[in-house]
Amino acid sequence: MKVCIIGIQNIKHMTLISMYTEYFKKNDVKYDIIYIDKYGVNEDTGAENVYKFNGMDSKYKGNIGKLLKSIRFKIYTENILKNNSYDFIVVWREQTAFMFSFFLKRYYKGRYSVNIRDLWDLQNKILTYGIKIAVQNSAFNTVSSEGFIKYLPDAKYLMIHSANKKILMNGFEVGEKTEMPIKITYIGTLRFYDYCVNLIKAFNNDDRFVLEFIGQGSEEIEKYCNENNYINVLCSGAFSPEDTNDKLKGTHVINCAFGTKKLAERMLTPIRFYYAVSANIPVLTAEGTWLDELAKKYEMAITVPNIFDCNTRVNDIVMNEYMKKDFNRMKIQQEKLDQIIIKSYNDFYYILDSVLNLVRKG
Repeated sequence: MKVCIIGIQNIKHMTLISMYTEYFKKNDVKYDIIYIDKYGVNEDTGAENVYKFNGMDSKYKGNIGKLLKSIRFKIYTENILKNNSYDFIVVWREQTAFMFSFFLKRYYKGRYSVNIRDLWDLQNKILTYGIKIAVQNSAFNTVSSEGFIKYLPDAKYLMIHSANKKILMNGFEVGEKTEMPIKITYIGTLRFYDYCVNLIKAFNNDDRFVLEFIGQGSEEIEKYCNENNYINVLCSGAFSPEDTNDKLKGTHVINCAFGTKKLAERMLTPIRFYYAVSANIPVLTAEGTWLDELAKKYEMAITVPNIFDCNTRVNDIVMNEYMKKDFNRMKIQQEKLDQIIIKSYNDFYYILDSVLNLVRKG
């Protein structure tokens, strides 16, 4: 049995592939990995063979550069897949599934999985059709948010909660109501710059709070704060997934508020939500999002408006909601959610085991 994982980003941005790789290691399944290396770094994968495509080497910039790089990566990857005759393919992210949809249907029909981490531009008929081909000819498909399913092409999907037990296996400080200041932490690649800046403006150096931004892209937030004299904001750049626990120490609220401009933003369930579940602390959520509904269900939500200005008094809203939180009740609800998370992983491993057994039998 030989498996290959293919993705269009660095390993550190594919932390949840651990749900596959841990299974492979436990069951003595050899696997290779093919991915685009955008940083020119060596990363631990545990794979037998690592095929890194140089994502930095391009004399073309902008959309043309991205298109040419995608074409080169597609050719590079398909040559490897043809030459190695893998038994099963793990396709990481919907963009990867689109890129290889017709190839997978032709050569690996029923012998690959599609892992959907985000939604795409549903107005793009070519993109939507490519994803449809991919998910309807796979062995199974997983999604990272139940909110995605009704917008996806008709196919069977398994919801996998993005709770990376490997990263949080030692946990971090379990939450309880704190004295001031309350630290609100955004952790992960910063994709929602405008909304984050609006939050910073709304809190307006309120010394009852510290806003922290950790991850790639936070450098722009730091620059903005320095230029505008915001002194209650902390920033630190890219980090290794194994440092997550240390980075989150002292956090009282996880910032999962990112607005509602795009469908993907409204339906997203980010990994950092599960950090809050692990630590028994609340999450900051934007009104009108799938995540806000989910967090309210488990009594974790501190809801802020999706559109606001400095006069909205978001800081007072957050303070009032935080002080009303019953951490004992919240912990009970989070333990219920943790059982659902465990079941989703058990369901995933059952399906993966069944599919690979069928592949083995030919």
